[in-house]
Amino acid sequence: MARSLQSSRNMYRVTLLLLFVFKFIGLATVTVSSNQGNSKGKWRENALHFTGTKIEIVYNMLLSCLILATNYVTVPALYSADYTNKTSITTLMEIFQGVIGSLLIFLTLLYYCMNQSALVRIGNYLIEAKDSLRRLQKPIDEKRVFRLFFVVYLLNFSLIVCLWVTDEAAFHNAPIVWLANILPTIFVSMLYIQYFSVLTCIDAVFSKINSTIQDIHKSGYDGVRPNILQHTRRICISPLTVQLLVQVRNLHEHLCDVSGKVSQFYAPPILMATFFTFVTLLYNTYYLVEPFLSTSEYLDPVIMINTVFWLLALLYPFNLLTNKITSVTNEIERTGGVVHTLLNCTIDRGMKTELERFSLQLLHRKIRFTANGYLELDNASFQSMLSTVTMYMVVLIQFEIGSSNPEDLQCNCTKQ
Repeated sequence: MARSLQSSRNMYRVTLLLLFVFKFIGLATVTVSSNQGNSKGKWRENALHFTGTKIEIVYNMLLSCLILATNYVTVPALYSADYTNKTSITTLMEIFQGVIGSLLIFLTLLYYCMNQSALVRIGNYLIEAKDSLRRLQKPIDEKRVFRLFFVVYLLNFSLIVCLWVTDEAAFHNAPIVWLANILPTIFVSMLYIQYFSVLTCIDAVFSKINSTIQDIHKSGYDGVRPNILQHTRRICISPLTVQLLVQVRNLHEHLCDVSGKVSQFYAPPILMATFFTFVTLLYNTYYLVEPFLSTSEYLDPVIMINTVFWLLALLYPFNLLTNKITSVTNEIERTGGVVHTLLNCTIDRGMKTELERFSLQLLHRKIRFTANGYLELDNASFQSMLSTVTMYMVVLIQFEIGSSNPEDLQCNCTKQ
């Protein structure tokens, strides 16, 4: 019990820290409260609770208006900015990227204001699912989740710092230019990381559900380890185990509902973020390749390194998100195989009935994480993003080569 309470305290501290970061950038219009037990201040297991506040809505609205107003100064600054290897294409793409970035932040901040209640429900649903596993004496490994969060957030923060340092060393831009290019990239990366964090909690619960069902299957052998000749052995189930399965089945159904709400909530902002990611990747890839298209362009190692960090700052969180979505969907699909394995072995009539209901429930559940229905988010979408950027890069390179040919022909004619 003491270890469980200490884990709850640690989760509360980590949640407060992450919530503060997301509040500052406008990606959390909620607050978290702790329920103390009695007047002595004893900590309760069910200690976390998300609530919505009007202050966060006001803060987001003011921040969104401020971001939109900065376009009046950032667009002229981007147009007049002087940097190495500047062309009309890079200028147009950078201005377009800056406008799209500020519009993305503006719409996302307003979206979080309008859907505050949905965000509150998602947070409380996840806490309820975690507490349900604890009551079943099947708690998730919170230390493993915390270690994963620490590594992911540390790497993301390091990429952002390296991006800012190399950008300053390469271009010596004014702070107003940072608002137009670096700030939207940071915002999008944190949006990806937040979505990844929510899915990590969901993935941990689904994984624990599958391991619990597997434990039911193993416990039915009464300590006898099955071998190849015993794979058809029938297992007997106690009434308490049947009750455990019913609770696990209800938890799985509840978590599928939560997953659907999570996918629905993040779909619109992720759609905008995916489009911004594509534009930024295309621009920075073109800027990275452009000096190699002409021998007159200057190759600056610092600029090349900065461009690489631009690509990593977006590819890293996006790849994390798509990989985690693939992991969640695999865990959901794995539940069906685990249930059918147990169904083929059990001889208890009540257990078989509950397993058939569980199987029917899984048959009618299809959880999909999409960008508002336009793009299904998984590892295939990450590969699709890279291939699309490559295809458009070929078009831009051909356009660049085609636009330089008339000048080359004119020079050749003059020399003759």
